[in-house]
Amino acid sequence: IGIRKKKALKMVSKVKVSIILPVFNEGKNITSQIDAIEKSVDFAHEVFIVYDFDEDDTIPVAKKLQKSFKNIKLVKNIFGRGVIAAVKTGFEKAQGEYLVVMPADLADNPYTINKMYKKISQGYDIVCATRYGKGGAKIGGGKIHLGATSMDIEDNADAVRIKESLTILENRLKTLLKGFSKKIDQ
Repeated sequence: IGIRKKKALKMVSKVKVSIILPVFNEGKNITSQIDAIEKSVDFAHEVFIVYDFDEDDTIPVAKKLQKSFKNIKLVKNIFGRGVIAAVKTGFEKAQGEYLVVMPADLADNPYTINKMYKKISQGYDIVCATRYGKGGAKIGGGKIHLGATSMDIEDNADAVRIKESLTILENRLKTLLKGFSKKIDQ
């Protein structure tokens, strides 16, 4: 899951968050995923189910879901095939002030979006939930297997303020450039 502020909004939207779900034959998972989102997210949101091809088995299930949930939008990928192109399509179509991308395979907990939104409300510029941080793990889909054991743990929401991040990035970039200029001079 990732969240970022959408750049230039031409109109004020009541939708706070646009959730983008790239899909590839998620017909068996999409109902559970949408139910989990609708039960978990505590504020106005829209959900974009972005698919690549007309034969995707997600489409008929999503069309049924649209009858119950007016905030669901089924969108064909306009930038080619694949997850990155689907995310780009979702960004293009989204009306929310903030954007969240998450898989449709039940691998992430939608409740984390509330934690992320809280961080944004506290003034953070970028919030990223990760299963790779302390205490994080994949909670749905397949499990993480370590030998004979497996674990399911909630996602973490980490946040950064742009100014702090840019300072760190700037220092790293300066260090890299110093090393690069030394190599050129030699």
